[in-house]
Amino acid sequence: MAIAAFEDALSVRSRAANPEAWAAANANLGVAYRERAAGDRSENQERAIAAFEEALSVWTRECNPEEWASARMNLGIAHWERLAGDRSENCEWAIAAFEDVLSIWTREGGPDDWATARMNVGIVYRERLMGDRSENRQRAIAAFEDALSIWTRELNPEESAFARANLEIAYRERFGEWLENRVTIGPVAAEDVKVIGLVSAAHFMSHFFQIVLPPIFPLLKDTFGVGYAELGIVMTLMYATSGLLQTPAGVLVDRLGAAPVLIGGLGLYSAAVLLYGCAPNLWALAALAVIAGAGNCVFHPSDYAILSAHVGATRLGRAFGVHNFAGSLGWAAAPIAVLTLTSLVGWRVGLSILGGLGLLLTLYLAVQAAALTTERRMRAAGEAATHAAKMFLSQPILVCFGYFVLLAVATVALQAFLPSLLVSGFGISVELANSGLTAFLVGSALGMFAGGGVADRFGRHELVVAAGLLTTATVSLAIGVLAVPIPGLIPCIAVAGFAWGCTTPSRDMLVRSAAPAGATGTLFGFVYSGLDLGSAMTPPFLGFLLDHNLPRLIFAFTAGILLVAIGTAFMVGHTNAERHREPAGGLVASSS
Repeated sequence: MAIAAFEDALSVRSRAANPEAWAAANANLGVAYRERAAGDRSENQERAIAAFEEALSVWTRECNPEEWASARMNLGIAHWERLAGDRSENCEWAIAAFEDVLSIWTREGGPDDWATARMNVGIVYRERLMGDRSENRQRAIAAFEDALSIWTRELNPEESAFARANLEIAYRERFGEWLENRVTIGPVAAEDVKVIGLVSAAHFMSHFFQIVLPPIFPLLKDTFGVGYAELGIVMTLMYATSGLLQTPAGVLVDRLGAAPVLIGGLGLYSAAVLLYGCAPNLWALAALAVIAGAGNCVFHPSDYAILSAHVGATRLGRAFGVHNFAGSLGWAAAPIAVLTLTSLVGWRVGLSILGGLGLLLTLYLAVQAAALTTERRMRAAGEAATHAAKMFLSQPILVCFGYFVLLAVATVALQAFLPSLLVSGFGISVELANSGLTAFLVGSALGMFAGGGVADRFGRHELVVAAGLLTTATVSLAIGVLAVPIPGLIPCIAVAGFAWGCTTPSRDMLVRSAAPAGATGTLFGFVYSGLDLGSAMTPPFLGFLLDHNLPRLIFAFTAGILLVAIGTAFMVGHTNAERHREPAGGLVASSS
């Protein structure tokens, strides 16, 4: 009916007799055809373009600036949506039209219209076929940020969400392009080596301290007269404290800088381990575990902040790889060091010696603190909290969180409890059982190197994760239900560790792909809280099964957990692919 009314008006109004009314009728007719649902879509678009061009033959920039700008805006949208003609040429017509509009609609004179025009410029530049791809994307990002400087969550919730979705896609595409083109240019800078070394040493010590108690669980069980379940609760307290305090630790990193938070956390953790050796009973050990958890919470927020601030983009991937590898080495070295010192001086003196070494590293980091400085950022607490809450409650992030909870459950079984499982299930010595743990951890560390190359060359990261976890699950199930000969245990466990390690780089890539624009650090903190949550929940349950002489059931249970984790990895990968593939929406029509 609208089209018929406008055509009737044009049959009465002539361009010669009443040019202004004739131009307005053509502009309205163009909008009606552009939004028409019935009829052939391409034909409707061509009629819309013709009507806008008729209106612009009367309205000029000099005499009718507002009407001219509105018609140019609608003509640009029509060219962008046009099915006929060359796609690249239509895109260039749209860009030219929107740039014309911005010569009339200014931020000061009409902020909402200006934001609309900038939003449309950003969408077209993000998908532009001509010109340099990186330059087009940078122009798109600048345009989306301009629109968001006007549209706020409070006053323009729909427009703000639309702009943020497009900005997020542009950031993802920019990161993907950087990852594809990542090259190593020249030797690694000496300053990078120093920073990576310092941060990796701290990460090594944090992982080392996490494993100092499990290798001597059988000894602690006899010393304190308790069961594995009670010792599992001690580990739960440490991981729960770490998980609860990890997000506040990230806030401290932003407000105080990463160096003092990292140094303070390492010192606190080292002191707790030193005092482990003086614990007179289980209650004292549990209290020290809480203190240790408070020290452990700082490492990931601090480490990633320092590396991101100091290491060049072309070397950041290797920096993260070395950082992760150092942590794995810490896990692998702990059983050897603890058991060696226990055999020489007893477990109490051994733990105190290890805590003292941690304090020496803390002192060295304090001397080198200038190399670990990061920018301090003061943020509006209310807005930051609202944004974080919305991100954490989104489906992709919750699935990521669930994946890491499941991964933590399997990690506790295959690392922290592995020596006890092997002793209870196969009747082997504590020393041989800890050799199994070392084989798993060394295999995992080697797998990280191989997995890094796979992650760089193979874009389907969820498939890499699935293959690695499926291999680990198969080995775990075989140990639990088959009569695996004792000489074959260590090689099987090493294979499982290697497959596990191969998944780590691809796992991190999945998380990075799920991160909203500008929130990678926050997301990693949240995800690592999932690791702590899973690590906190699992020890009492596994300890209960061990106390009831069901170690083989734990291996089968772990295999099932890994299969569920594979499913969540596919969900994250599918969601990421959809978000990369689909644009956030069409262009925005002006209200003018």
